[in-house]
Amino acid sequence: MYGCGKFEDSVFLGYIDRSLDEERMERVDEHMQSCEACLEEAAELTRVNAAMDADVPGALPEILYLRVFAEGGKFLGFSWNGPSARLVPASAVRSGEAERETLRAESGSLAVMLRPVDGFYELELDGAGDGAVRLSEPGALLPLWQGRAEGGKLLLRGVSPGNYEISVDGKAIHLSMG
Repeated sequence: MYGCGKFEDSVFLGYIDRSLDEERMERVDEHMQSCEACLEEAAELTRVNAAMDADVPGALPEILYLRVFAEGGKFLGFSWNGPSARLVPASAVRSGEAERETLRAESGSLAVMLRPVDGFYELELDGAGDGAVRLSEPGALLPLWQGRAEGGKLLLRGVSPGNYEISVDGKAIHLSMG
């Protein structure tokens, strides 16, 4: 049994290797947004699969999950299935004129940085290449934002807490910000 046990093992593993039909993928995606046990299990299995399948050390897993919790401009906790994540103290980061605590999560050459700012988040991507980037709500047909990273970097300000999917050159990052 994987995660909370809501799904049969074959469905859970099919989600991890992306072999489910679209309808089942969406159902499991929706469940992942609210189930900590399944999200953590999926993150661990994705990390293990990526390590086993990687032709290049540090290759980006097929599905990345980043969940953060912040209040009053401070991070209370986070989970990430990429190889490394760390909090950078506010004194080491400048965001405009204000110093802000930043979460930096990395996988391969891609880094995702989040900063809580006045009840919203700044979302920054580094190492995104010059490919297409999309920010959308899970299951939405149209993106909330789409464009290209300039020189591999992208900064989005005023992102509301919620659940999002970021597509970077066809790789998906599931982002849950509370």
